Amino acid sequence: MLSPNPHDGSPVNTVFGIKPRHRVVITITMLVIFLSAIGVFAYSGAFARYMADDFCTAYELNHNGFVTSQINWYTGWTGRFSFTAAVNLVELLGPGVAPLLPPLTLIFWFGLLTWTTLQFNLLFLHKRHLLASFLLAAVFLYVFLESVPNIGQVLYWQTGMLTYLAPLVAATLVFGILAHVAQPRQPMPHKAIIGWSVVLGLVTFIWGGFSDTFAALQVSFLTLAVFFSYLFLPRPRRQTVFILLLAALGGALLALILVTAAPGNARRESYFPPHPGIFEVIQISTVRATGIIYYWTTEHTISVLIILIFPALIIAMLHRARLTAGQMLDDAITARLLVAIPLLAFLLTVAAFAPVTWGITIQ
Repeated sequence: MLSPNPHDGSPVNTVFGIKPRHRVVITITMLVIFLSAIGVFAYSGAFARYMADDFCTAYELNHNGFVTSQINWYTGWTGRFSFTAAVNLVELLGPGVAPLLPPLTLIFWFGLLTWTTLQFNLLFLHKRHLLASFLLAAVFLYVFLESVPNIGQVLYWQTGMLTYLAPLVAATLVFGILAHVAQPRQPMPHKAIIGWSVVLGLVTFIWGGFSDTFAALQVSFLTLAVFFSYLFLPRPRRQTVFILLLAALGGALLALILVTAAPGNARRESYFPPHPGIFEVIQISTVRATGIIYYWTTEHTISVLIILIFPALIIAMLHRARLTAGQMLDDAITARLLVAIPLLAFLLTVAAFAPVTWGITIQ
């Protein structure tokens, strides 16, 4: 990554033969390209209107009021306590807010992705590079929007966005907080640990109530994170991260319990065949997870290549010097992470299919 200076033999900051000022120009150009593509999705949101379930939840709100609506939904239809509260709060603002939600959500999520990628940058490479974080955030957001199976339901439908997209925004926040507290620094004060634990517990509890699928996915991820943090993190940081993960897992478990224990679930379940057994759920979910991964990699090959190649290129281009051994993660830890990430992603995909497989008996 460093080329020798022909005059004195000292290294100069060139990557792939590109000078630093040219790297910045290239990075800004790529950032503008990705943001322009994201802007098209945001602009299309200006044409969003109420549709389908939006009218049902709005009618319930206008007919029975906010508090009674929450009780009716929880006892008579769904355990998604956070979703019903959020959708009714949005509906209190009127239907005119529907076309504003997509662009505002994308702007907020882009800012949150930038902060989160910056925290991972500091965690793994010990360098603060805001431009790289902006570009990585834009890449991740574009790939999501380009490859999501049904952009209309996920982004432009108010009910769908609050069900499917809002939890992903919250997950971004959780990732960022965990990466922030895992960074090498002086031992974190007890008050700070308590404060971050409360924040994580509240975030995972509130957003676990948006979706049955996300509630199960969140618990699965945090359970695996507790296990992997013990294996991968150095001892000085392990205890703090472990405590915070347990706090987040506690909030996620409480949300999952409230979602699954809702009396309204029985009414929805009455429309479907009896539930399959646990081993059948695992088998069907595994097959479905394999299928969706195959679909995504074959139907969205360009997105797959972008998400695999671009982050590495961005980091290589924008970091000016080779990091010292003391700054890099231990080679063994890095190797374990490279093996664990694909396995973790597959297990979480299986976990995401489990609730719907059990709930509506997918065959």
